[in-house]
Amino acid sequence: MTAKEKLSLYENAHLFVAAVRLLAHRDQTPPDLDQVCQMLNLSAERTGFICRRLEDIGALETVKGAYGCLLYTSPSPRDPRGDLVCRLLLE
Repeated sequence: MTAKEKLSLYENAHLFVAAVRLLAHRDQTPPDLDQVCQMLNLSAERTGFICRRLEDIGALETVKGAYGCLLYTSPSPRDPRGDLVCRLLLE
């Protein structure tokens, strides 16, 4: 287990969303789950779990297509409704 896998779900979720946004900005295209997994050095199981939880609360959208499953963050970091990732702690 890596140091990142010892972080709480809340902390890992924030890192996950940040990685999605960073990869999307850097590559000018939405990343896939493998790219986030590599960037964060997390297991595929852990990133898959975090991805599903973020989808459940509406903080992440996945789009499956011919080129794999792409990840989109939602809402914008400037969304006035506040930090939706916080819902992870409340569930």
